[in-house]
Amino acid sequence: MVSANSFHPTHQQLEVADRFRLGDALRVNAYAGTGKTSTLEFLSKQTRKRGLYLAFNRVIAKEAVGRFGANTACMTIHALAQRNLPAEMRQKLAKDFVVPAQLLEDHLVRRCGIRRSEAAPYRRAVSQCLQAYFRSADARPSVEAAPYGFQFDVQNLEPDTLNRALVSCWASMARFDGELPLSHGAYLKWFFLYGCIEGHDYIVVDEAQDLGPITVSIIRKAELQTVWVGDRYQAIYDWNGAENALDTIEGADEVFLTKSFRIGEERAELVSALLADLDEFKPIVGNPDVKTIVGKGHQPVRIVRNNMTLLAKLLHLSKRKKVFALSGAGRLKKLVKDADLLMRGKRPRGGQLSKFSNWEQVQDQAARRFGHPYTGFVRAIEEVGCQRALEKLDDLADSAHNADITLSTVHGAKGCEFDAVSIYDDFRGQKQKGQFYECMPAPVTRLLYVAVTRAKETLYIEKPLANRFGLARFEHQDATIAADPEIVVPPVSAEPDYDVIEPVRASHVRDVHETYPVWSDSIRAHVDESETPQRAARESAYDRYGGFAIGIALGLFVVIAFDFIGLVSL
Repeated sequence: MVSANSFHPTHQQLEVADRFRLGDALRVNAYAGTGKTSTLEFLSKQTRKRGLYLAFNRVIAKEAVGRFGANTACMTIHALAQRNLPAEMRQKLAKDFVVPAQLLEDHLVRRCGIRRSEAAPYRRAVSQCLQAYFRSADARPSVEAAPYGFQFDVQNLEPDTLNRALVSCWASMARFDGELPLSHGAYLKWFFLYGCIEGHDYIVVDEAQDLGPITVSIIRKAELQTVWVGDRYQAIYDWNGAENALDTIEGADEVFLTKSFRIGEERAELVSALLADLDEFKPIVGNPDVKTIVGKGHQPVRIVRNNMTLLAKLLHLSKRKKVFALSGAGRLKKLVKDADLLMRGKRPRGGQLSKFSNWEQVQDQAARRFGHPYTGFVRAIEEVGCQRALEKLDDLADSAHNADITLSTVHGAKGCEFDAVSIYDDFRGQKQKGQFYECMPAPVTRLLYVAVTRAKETLYIEKPLANRFGLARFEHQDATIAADPEIVVPPVSAEPDYDVIEPVRASHVRDVHETYPVWSDSIRAHVDESETPQRAARESAYDRYGGFAIGIALGLFVVIAFDFIGLVSL
């Protein structure tokens, strides 16, 4: 992070400020470590206009209050909505912003004509459909608008009855005299439908790559000068319905921040290679003053892709180390409890394991080629046992300072910086409609991009992962690539490795180098050399068989010609 006292804006940051002063709507695509917050602070002090800075969470908003100008209000979109609720609606806010299940069931029975014996499944369906409605920009709730994958059983539910229940429950929440209180998502929806942003001249929206559709709609409804700021390659919440406003907003000019203050030149090459895999040929520019330490094995902070791998690693490492889970143990405990339910023949509700009916199905999934991360998860649960696993989760360290190792998923580590980071090998390809991806899908590459940019000094990448992404060449002072000495890797099957990513092709990088000469020669040299064996093989095959093939072709031509002449003479 750039200190305000020593802030010397780059030419890109000055361009953003100049465009902002002209009143332009902007999309600022700021790569990792490029001084995004310092740029926004700089903007707030370039004008006397009343600004609104919308932060991604309360922690960021609180930090921004002390940094931005006095003319800028800093808050989250939910805080903005809550402040603008009428007094009568603020009194309806639910305790802990959650509507009690019994109160919702009572409403369905009294107001919607649903029998008490059927109220529970309708209540679950209504709750989940309303959550989808609260995140959307729809004006009216309906079961048809609920996204695919919601975990409720609709086979025995009447669609018309469910739709009437949705409308009734939302009306009860939205009315001053309604019996149902406002939940966390409900008061934001109320503000979207009946309120508006007032008292500000411009809006700055942070983390614009991961906004909910309703947030985007609230901001656009204000019709104020808006600066959308984020990193489109850190968009990792699309699975939850998030919208990448940097790609979808129209009428706003795009500018880039590519000069990173916390990433050294060597690791900038690694990050730029990942950006190229995402079809972004504007590379990140490293800081020559950042010197890093050569990593020696695993580091104190370790990042994985998902919670299943996190649980497996935690159970393994906690045998001899004190471990801290950055995102807490709540979701991990649910995984263990759901595994216990499946072992007892009961199907869990919601969560990653809800698609399974019994533990044998999970074991079958783990045994498949693309079963990872189920493989490590199943092995860890069966080795430790569910009860012992829950005890280990209760015994986690309460902070990183009191732990030997900090574990986190990519989502948990997003927005954080650490001196030294290890990245585990669970970033795998996937199967789609019966066909294998020929390379790593873009959502996985974006996750890895977020992971490798969390380190300030030392980065350690497990070798299988490095090979899969074509990153093994970055084995020098800014990033360490090595085999994992702690984890036993299961044997590799004899079938083709369909999920290995192809190395960057020479033609790919040549285009980049011609457009952006800042790319160093090391990448070009590597990819040219990576093609050399294939090119040599082709040339060798031509030398060996090319002349023979040409001779056969000429002979056939002569025979056909003589036959044709003979036919003509007859």
